[in-house]
Amino acid sequence: MPNAIEITRRDLLLVGASGAFMLTSFASAEPPDPGSFAELMTALELFGDQLPLSSKAEQDAYIYEVAARAMLVDSFPMPKMGEMGRTGVEIRPLARTQPPTDVVHGIALVSYRMAPNALLRAHNHPNYSVATIGIEGEALVTHYEPDGSAPPFSSTSAFTVRRTAERLLRAREASTLSPSRDNIHTFRAGPSGARFVDLFSNHGGDVGFSYLDIDSKPTQVGGDLFSARWAPMPSSM
Repeated sequence: MPNAIEITRRDLLLVGASGAFMLTSFASAEPPDPGSFAELMTALELFGDQLPLSSKAEQDAYIYEVAARAMLVDSFPMPKMGEMGRTGVEIRPLARTQPPTDVVHGIALVSYRMAPNALLRAHNHPNYSVATIGIEGEALVTHYEPDGSAPPFSSTSAFTVRRTAERLLRAREASTLSPSRDNIHTFRAGPSGARFVDLFSNHGGDVGFSYLDIDSKPTQVGGDLFSARWAPMPSSM
């Protein structure tokens, strides 16, 4: 029969051998290492493709996913740190997804190191979600939200914030915030200091941020409401 294709037993054996070789090749391929920092950055490139997200549920699901992935990293690089004045807090950008100019889908990583008992003042992250991953030591992290509307950053008027969450952040643990919840946070390092990394994602344009002065005592005994004011950036920082 002209132009007919004849399949012989030898061909089947060759296909079978080839198939076995392919299975062996895939089986012997090196699996991704979830503890690798390089693999984290690869994963964040994919996570960033989801941005921007608008609904509270989407933003929460996203930042929980980022935090869960980042907690698997065995070791984060340590950049050359820079002091934030005389606060006992050091900070430095660590990495960013590519290209760095992608402000819509980009995820930025920032490294922090705190001296024993040092305080990182209360501040907010408008339009951002943040996953904070503990690396060394421990820090008490307290989150707040404005109770109702808050005045512009330029205002000196008092307003009320609600304490919404408080936890001890330790190595390979996470604390998260989104644009719509827990978006003000402050850190107090433990007796051995603390080191952690923030993973920032933008959900609606950068509008700056502000520090806050929050009264140490609640407006009612045993309550979670506190009087607060926006505070300028200290000149020493």
